Amino acid sequence: IVGHGKVRASVNASLDFTVTERTQESYNPDLPALRSEQISEDETASSATSNSTVTEAGGGAAAGVPGALSNQPPETGGVAGGGQGSAESGEGKNLRNRSKRSVRNYELDKTITHTRLASGAIRRLAIAVLVDDKQEIGDDGEPVAKPWSDEDLARFTRLVKEAVGFDARRGDTLNVINTSFAPPPEIEPLPEPSLLEQPWVWDAAKQAGGVIGLLLLVFGVLKPVLRSLAEKGAEPAAGMVPAGAAAGAGQAGVSEDQLSLSGASPQQAQLEGPKGGYQQHLETAQSVVKEDPKRVAQVVKNWVGEDG
Repeated sequence: IVGHGKVRASVNASLDFTVTERTQESYNPDLPALRSEQISEDETASSATSNSTVTEAGGGAAAGVPGALSNQPPETGGVAGGGQGSAESGEGKNLRNRSKRSVRNYELDKTITHTRLASGAIRRLAIAVLVDDKQEIGDDGEPVAKPWSDEDLARFTRLVKEAVGFDARRGDTLNVINTSFAPPPEIEPLPEPSLLEQPWVWDAAKQAGGVIGLLLLVFGVLKPVLRSLAEKGAEPAAGMVPAGAAAGAGQAGVSEDQLSLSGASPQQAQLEGPKGGYQQHLETAQSVVKEDPKRVAQVVKNWVGEDG
């Protein structure tokens, strides 16, 4: 809406990390169910009547209310003072016993609720939003910074409230302010690196150095060694002459670098050429060394001097 980098927002949230657990037990009195009932009734009824008649001499009339009980017990003898009389009495009681017991047990609708509130609840939010001026094209074609209208700021405020879940009852606060941002500093271009600072130059130099070192190893060390070994293998076994030739010429005619095998047959003294067996050459050389080790040492010395 306002462009990239044109808004700065800050939110300060106050959180509650308290862990709360609550257990609630409730009853619904509107839905009772009769579980058990016990009723006991006892009734006792008894009725009786009582009449009293008194006759006195002299023709006196009976006193009292017929059917009513007298406060004094009736007399058992005659009335004193003259005259004879008679008395008859009858006594009765009215008894009424009545008892009623009733016991009812109801099953109530009971609900037990256990609630555990999660920690990290939001207590309060404090939000501050800064909005940069909008850019408009002026009459000269250049961009001009102008502030946002109050309607735009009110619209931004509603959007922020919906985005963060603003709640005024919780005590949340929100401020959206329009202000001019400072222009970003100009970034100067970095100078181009020189040839030696290029990474590919160093990689190429490392590869070239490895190739040059390998060539020096092959042509400076391995090739001379291989050539020397080849020349030594091609030279004939100097100093090894047949026994017949040594006998014809005599022992005096043998040079310093030649050996003769005395007491050996011509077949044993004659060394085979390069095509001979390796084992036969080895046995012949060992026999020569045993017979005249000094002369063999002199021959080897002459070989070394010639190679040098």
